[in-house]
Amino acid sequence: MVNGFGDRLVASEYAYDEPIHVYVPQAGERWIPERLWFRLVSLGRAYETHLLPLLPGSAEPQTLNGQQVVNLADEIEFLISIVDDEALSSVVAELRSLFAEASALSRI
Repeated sequence: MVNGFGDRLVASEYAYDEPIHVYVPQAGERWIPERLWFRLVSLGRAYETHLLPLLPGSAEPQTLNGQQVVNLADEIEFLISIVDDEALSSVVAELRSLFAEASALSRI
């Protein structure tokens, strides 16, 4: 990798970050490394997505309704489709599984 920044694309580099708690009632929860969460939020800002930049990623709970969860999933899918970042891809995989669980529950 150029200029020694390659470690920023390795998920294990973020293993000891403060975790951000992403929780969807009845569907589950994921703990996302803080710097990777902020990277995702920053990308949302850069590409002017609607919901992602509004989420602070703090210990404060954020309540999203079903439609907001769908919108957030769409925003994240868009961002990961245009960025080649292995570390961020690992976070998105975790979020995808959470959103899939939430979607399955909403159909019951």
